[in-house]
Amino acid sequence: MEDKFKKLVSTHRDEFEIHDADADALWKSIDSQMSKTHMPFWWKMAAAILLLMVIGLSVYSDHQSNVLPDEIIEAENYYSSHMTEKLKYIICHNVEIVPDVFEELDVLE
Repeated sequence: MEDKFKKLVSTHRDEFEIHDADADALWKSIDSQMSKTHMPFWWKMAAAILLLMVIGLSVYSDHQSNVLPDEIIEAENYYSSHMTEKLKYIICHNVEIVPDVFEELDVLE
């Protein structure tokens, strides 16, 4: 089927090429349409201001989201103090600990 189509196109190629495109005329048409749809200067300024505001807002919100809530800080202090108490208890009572435990605790800190 494809060979028949190729053969048809190649034998009737001249009939398919009835329209020649004039590149200069085509470009002049495009150029004249582009100059009619010209954006005013104040629209460009409004777009630039809006873009700067959006960028500033996103930077500000990213900075604010990096702050930890008070509840998380309080929980961290609570558990770290309990962990310190338990470690002191273990050290005072000479309880034997696997050496890897201290390495893992250092990683958690």
